[in-house]
Amino acid sequence: FVTSEAWHYIETSLQLTLPFERDALYIEIYPLDISFEDPFTKVQLCVPVNIDEN
Repeated sequence: FVTSEAWHYIETSLQLTLPFERDALYIEIYPLDISFEDPFTKVQLCVPVNIDEN
């Protein structure tokens, strides 16, 4: 909840538009030791996943 609230604040205050693909599957990656004081661990990374249907 804290992370989503933080991202909501960042996106709305900086008016970021993230290039998400429609109907794509993403994995959210968080650091093990989340600290909003550390610039390297306050980031959420969304990685698109390509599912091979063959």
